[in-house]
Parts: sequence; C-alpha cells; structure tokens
Amino acid sequence: MVLADAVSKVKRESSGKFFVAQEFISGVAASVSLIATDGGALPITLNAQHVTIGAPEVISSYDGGTVPFDHQLKSKAFAMAERIVNFFPNLRGYIGVDLVLTEKEPVIIEVNPRLTSSYIGLRRVVNFNPAQAIMNAVLKRELPTNVQSSGYAYFSKIEAPNPTINALQKTYKMNELVSPPFPVSSNGKTSALISSHGATLKEAMLRFREAKKRFLSTISRGK
Repeated sequence: MVLADAVSKVKRESSGKFFVAQEFISGVAASVSLIATDGGALPITLNAQHVTIGAPEVISSYDGGTVPFDHQLKSKAFAMAERIVNFFPNLRGYIGVDLVLTEKEPVIIEVNPRLTSSYIGLRRVVNFNPAQAIMNAVLKRELPTNVQSSGYAYFSKIEAPNPTINALQKTYKMNELVSPPFPVSSNGKTSALISSHGATLKEAMLRFREAKKRFLSTISRGK
C-alpha cells in the first residue's frame, strides 16, 4: 500500500509522464565534492547531507549539510566518486556526487555536474579559492594541489514568517546569511539559508544556533 501511495504521489506532483522507482538504500546521506578536468577528478571533501525522508503523506526535504564529514568510509567514498566521474571524460569544473553510506560501503545515487549546496560549506574550509580552482580546471585544465581543509562548516535552511522590508534589509548585515528570507510565498512563510564555521563541529553548530536566534529575533522585531 505504501508503494502504491508513493507512486500516486509522484504522478500527482510530477510534471513528466515517466519516473523511476528505485530500491530504498538504508544509510547516511552524504556527498563528495570534486573538481574535474580532462586529466582526471580530484575529491575535495566528504559532506553530510541533512535530509528528511518521510512516508508518502509527508514532504521529504533537503535541509542543509556539514562540511567536511568525518566518516569511516571516507576513503572508499572518495575512490568511488573519483572513479565514476572519470567515466565521463568531458566533465570539467565542480562536480557533486550524491551517495548513501551503508554499514559496509558507499552507494552512488547520482552525479551532479554543477555547483551543489555543499559548496556553501566547502568554500569556508578549504585552503584555496574554489571559484578560481573551478575556472582553472575548465580553462587551463589544472587541478588544485596540496588540498587541505580547516575546521567545519554547518549550514541549514530556516523557516520564518514573511519579513517586513525593514527586517529583510537588517538580515543582509548578518555574515552567516547565505540566502535572504525573500517573501515570495503567499502562505505567509519564507525560508533563509544560514551557514557558520568553527574550529570544531561543536563550535560550528553552536555558532549556527546563535545566528539562527539572531535571525529569528530580527524577523520578529520587524513585525
């Protein structure tokens, strides 16, 4: 019955006539960020994905992530992501590979030849300019060298009431704000994306909670 309900939901919400049903893989949602050029692909970070997956009557969502993600399968995830990207010789620039980390091995879900949300965190932790590295990979066929990361980035979507113009403008001053809470919906709600960085994951999450509190307070005072 659950499968039938899921198929009905896809038909109802999809604009296309065709869809793919796949076996559910139990594990940790993650991704690998890579930079690729004709000479190969270079894994940069393993990232945790904060996702909500519910039954057909519940809305599933991607809520944010953590970069980098410390996991025992990191080396295997890097190797698998690099291998699959190399299957596509014409890919250049930033590539995101989504996967699920099971108890035994990584399972590839999809390859995204574009900027992904994890870039928000990656640019805060790496020891090079990722935008310049992407351009170098595309234009000069060069990959970054001596890649290292420092600290942790934590980012997440935050829902809030539609802000007043004054409150919206005040949020622009927040260094942690990635995407402003534009009042684009008609249901009185909006969302923003906030990112924080810390030497440890605990510190990054603490700074995120503080930023979230300031953000919601700014929206509330603007009403």
